[in-house]
Amino acid sequence: MINACGGSKDLASNTGDNYSSLTQEKRDMINNIQMLEYTANSRGSHILVRITEKFINYKLNRNDELIAISNTEKNWNDLMLLMADLDVKTIPSLEAPSKAHQYDGAAHATFSIYVQKDEEGLQTPTFDAGNPHKAIAPIIDKMMSLIPSKN
Repeated sequence: MINACGGSKDLASNTGDNYSSLTQEKRDMINNIQMLEYTANSRGSHILVRITEKFINYKLNRNDELIAISNTEKNWNDLMLLMADLDVKTIPSLEAPSKAHQYDGAAHATFSIYVQKDEEGLQTPTFDAGNPHKAIAPIIDKMMSLIPSKN
């Protein structure tokens, strides 16, 4: 399959049995994903991570420029297999496990996915950075592991 960016999105050849065990509906869903986005903001911090099949774009400070680095096929496939475990239709209704962001007790964060047929994407309700809903936690953990640390 060729995606809108002109890249191949054939996970089957790179993920073995994990991909072949997915339903056709799940395969179609992950083959249509164009970008994953995670943001976390507070008064003193800002993190933005956007991941596509070919690039990882990130910003670790509100005043920084967006940095782009190449993504690997393995990283993208790993993320898509994690996405296959998620019912994407539930993203807008995932309830935050804690609400400290409502009183400045934690940075507020969101997770979004963008697919070919939905230019606006699907976004979670705001949740506490570092404490996402358990359905998206592995995806966010993987996304954050792909960017250089703030050191």
